[in-house]
Amino acid sequence: MLGKEIALFNYGERPVQTIRQERLVQMLAFIHHHYPKKLSLEEIAMATGFSSAAYYGKVFREACKMTPGAYRKENRRER
Repeated sequence: MLGKEIALFNYGERPVQTIRQERLVQMLAFIHHHYPKKLSLEEIAMATGFSSAAYYGKVFREACKMTPGAYRKENRRER
């Protein structure tokens, strides 16, 4: 599943876009690696280089078309 999300990101854009995309890849990998743990949005945001949980949630929803919580629930069911 992680590969599918990573493939959605279009690399080769402006440097700011590339940094944001790299953080998103880190975020998805972090979620998948820590999926059984109860982590707060703040913990995930800080661990993946986002300045706040609110910004992390906004970026996540834009990129994945769902909330971080919905994403984690969906991926827990697949395991």
